[in-house]
Amino acid sequence: MRLLKEPLIHFLFIGLILFASYSALNPDSDNSDKQEIIVDREALLNYLRYQNKAVNTEHNQRSLERMSLSQRQALIDAYVREEALFREAKALGLDQEDPVARQRTVRNLEYITTSFVANDDHVNDETIRTYFDEHKKEYFRPAEITFTHVFFSHESRGEKDAKRQAEQALQNLNTARVPFHKGLEFGDRFLYHTNYVNRQADEIAGHFGSAMQRQLFLLDVDEQIWKGPFTSPYGEHLVMVVQKKSGHLPAMSEIRDELVKDIQRIRLKAETEKAIQSVIGGYKVNVAEDLLLQRADDQTSYPDVAK
Repeated sequence: MRLLKEPLIHFLFIGLILFASYSALNPDSDNSDKQEIIVDREALLNYLRYQNKAVNTEHNQRSLERMSLSQRQALIDAYVREEALFREAKALGLDQEDPVARQRTVRNLEYITTSFVANDDHVNDETIRTYFDEHKKEYFRPAEITFTHVFFSHESRGEKDAKRQAEQALQNLNTARVPFHKGLEFGDRFLYHTNYVNRQADEIAGHFGSAMQRQLFLLDVDEQIWKGPFTSPYGEHLVMVVQKKSGHLPAMSEIRDELVKDIQRIRLKAETEKAIQSVIGGYKVNVAEDLLLQRADDQTSYPDVAK
């Protein structure tokens, strides 16, 4: 039942409830009797104000004018999508404290929960294998490293003294065989962490710089030897590396649960979109012609406004 906690599942439930309820309440509806959604400049400006939480009308007008035709079409589609679902929700009384509507919603939700909360049996091995083969890059596990370090600050000690004191401390640490967990007792306080457990290259580079990150990943694992000094933008570091994991693609069997969850999420997203498009299909959309005019500078790229 862990999938019930996913926001996507909640959205799926709402979409399917609307779709099922629309079909049940309008069994004889056809294209000749569709309700109409009018999309004009005022409607889009109001939508932009709501989306951007910006009450500045001039700002929203400029945003609309600067959009390319494709961006404006995306905004229109987003508006129509939301407007159709909002109208259906209101028609079903979901915006009211109506006991009948509440009971109907609960019954539909219980039915959808029973029908659509997937388990492993719903995704067979062939489907998992095909999906895994097509998405291997997404499941590649980057290299990881586990180490501790003793830090000597350039700011408080000066670069030369920090380097000299780090070199002396390196001899003392190794002579005394100071273990991993005792490193906290030496050196200066570092801006980030002292111990790094199963951390990836990007994080290490962000904390110590790319040059030191590359040096660390080249070190051999040795739980008794301190190495260095290594220089970061902040100072000198003595390092003990106790574990490294090479980048690798895990076997399908190792991540089967993760694969099943991702396949289910994709399926549910597709079903959600299908349900929403069915709701939208119940409306005739009338877009003002001036919103669909080709801009002379339509190749200009502006930030997307529609989400």
